[in-house]
Amino acid sequence: MGLIFSGLCFALAAWLFLALGEENGLSARSASAKKLLSITEKLTELSDEESLSFSLCLGDVPLPCDRGRHIVYLPVDMDDALWENGRLEATEGVAAIFEKGFEQADKLALLAAGEGIPFLAVAGKGYERWTLLPVGLPVMDLEPAEGLSEGDKPLYQLSVYEPAAEGVKVTKCLTRADLRGNTSLTYEKKSLRLRLRKEKDGAIKKEKKKLLGMRKDDDWILNSLYADPSRLRDKLSMDLWQETGAKSNPFGIAFGVTGEYVEVIINEGYTGLYLLSYPVDRKLLQMEKVSTQLSRGEDLVERIYKKKYTAPLAAESFMGALPDPGMPDFRGGYYLKGDAVLQSEEEWESLRRLAEELQKASEGQANELLSLCDQENVLENWLFYQAIGGFDNENKNHYFVTRRQNGALKGYFIPWDMNISFGCVYAENPFYCEESMEPVEQVVAFEPGQIMYEQDLGESKKALAAIWKRWREGPFATERVTERIDALEKRLQSSGALARECERWPAGNASPELGHMKRFTEERLAFVDRLMAEDE
Repeated sequence: MGLIFSGLCFALAAWLFLALGEENGLSARSASAKKLLSITEKLTELSDEESLSFSLCLGDVPLPCDRGRHIVYLPVDMDDALWENGRLEATEGVAAIFEKGFEQADKLALLAAGEGIPFLAVAGKGYERWTLLPVGLPVMDLEPAEGLSEGDKPLYQLSVYEPAAEGVKVTKCLTRADLRGNTSLTYEKKSLRLRLRKEKDGAIKKEKKKLLGMRKDDDWILNSLYADPSRLRDKLSMDLWQETGAKSNPFGIAFGVTGEYVEVIINEGYTGLYLLSYPVDRKLLQMEKVSTQLSRGEDLVERIYKKKYTAPLAAESFMGALPDPGMPDFRGGYYLKGDAVLQSEEEWESLRRLAEELQKASEGQANELLSLCDQENVLENWLFYQAIGGFDNENKNHYFVTRRQNGALKGYFIPWDMNISFGCVYAENPFYCEESMEPVEQVVAFEPGQIMYEQDLGESKKALAAIWKRWREGPFATERVTERIDALEKRLQSSGALARECERWPAGNASPELGHMKRFTEERLAFVDRLMAEDE
C-alpha cells in the first residue's frame, strides 16, 4: 500500500512539475551538452539539399522561420523578463533538442544582443543546427498560397505573430502584396500594399482583420522605412500629429494615421524592419462612398484628394482637358480617390476654388479662403511642418479632404509620408535624402498656411501663437520630443530589430546614431519659438 501511495505521490509530483513548467515559461525536449555532442558525433549533419521540412511550434502555433539561415523567430514581450509560456516541439517527425537549462537564459539580454538559443533538429540518421531567436517586435510572415490568385495577382498566406499571455498570438488570412510608392520603388528594399483576402465558396473576397491593435480593415501598408537612417521619423511624426492636430475637427475622429513596427519574413527569408500602417481613406474619415453620394443626387459630394507630386496650386490645373487622358484621376499633382471618377471639372471644383482664393489672398485681395477650408486645421498643418522640419510636405505629401458643413464643402488637410523631417532633407543620392542642419531656420512654406500666416487672415498669427504655446507645454516640449526619440530608438535597439535590419541591408543607411536628429530638434523648436514670438 505504501509503495502504491509513494508511486501516486511521485506521479502527482511529476504531473505538477510538468504542469507548472508549462504555465511558468518555456519547456522543450532537452539534453546535456555531452549528450548533444554524442548526437552530432553519431549522426550526419545534413546538407542544404537534404534539409529537413519541419516547423518549430510553441504550443500549437508554428513559429515563423528563415529556413535558409536555420533561424526560428519567437516574438516575446520586451517589458517582461520572464519567458513566455508554452512547450516547444517540432512537427513532421523531427525532434527539436535544446541543451538542458536553456530556459534559464536571460531573455532581455539575448534580445538586446540579437543572440538566440541553439538547438538540434533531428530526424532519422541526420540532424541540422538551428537557432531559436527571441525578437521584441511582432513578426509578419508571408508565404505563397499555392494555387490561389486574384486575377493575375498571386496570393500569400499572411500570419502576424505577437507575444501573448499564453505564448504567441497569431492572426492569419490571405493577402495580395503589391509594390507601393513613387521614389521608394527605386530602393532595393520595397514598400508593400497589403489587401487582405479570404477564399469563400470558390471565390476570393475581401477580409477585414484587426492587426496589432489598430483598426479592423482589409487595406494595409508596409512601409520599408528605407530612406530614413534612424527608421524613426515616420512613426515619430505620426504619433506627434495624433497628439496635436489630428483631432482638431468637428467630426470626433482622428484625421491622421498611426503605425506599428513589425519584422517581416517573405518566402521564409528575413526581409527586415517595417512600419505597418493604413491609408487615409473614406473609412478612416467616416465618409460615404462617392458612388453612394452621387446615386442619392447629392449636390455637395465629399471627396478625398492625395497630393503625390510637387506642383503649384494653380486654378487652371483643374480646368479644361485632362493633362493625361490615360490618368482620369490626376490633375495638378493630386490624385482623386474614391470609387467613382467622372472625368469632369466638377469633381475638381474644390481644388480649383482653393487655388483661386489662395491667389487672391496672396495678392491682398478680398477672398473667401476661410470659408473654403478650416482655418484651425490649415494653421495646425503649417505649424506642425515647422515643428518637425517637414520640408517634403511643403508642396506635396498631404491629403485634401472636403466635408459638408453648414450647406457648403469645407476642406481639411492631412499630412502623410513624413520621413523627410527632423533634420532629414531631400538629396540627390540613392536614398533621396540626407541629414543636414542647413534648413534648421528655414520656414516650410506650406502654401495655404503660409498665406494665412503672411496675410494674417482671421488673426491667424494670434491663433498660431496660442496653438504653439499649448503644443510647447505638451507634446512639443523639447525634453518630451527627445524622450520620445530615445524611447523609439531603445525599442528598436533592445528588440534587436535595428541590428537585424543593418545586417539584412548592408548597403542601406540605417544607423543608431541620433545625435544629429536631437540637435536639429532642439534648434528647430527654438527657431519656431522665435518665429511665434515675432508675431506676438
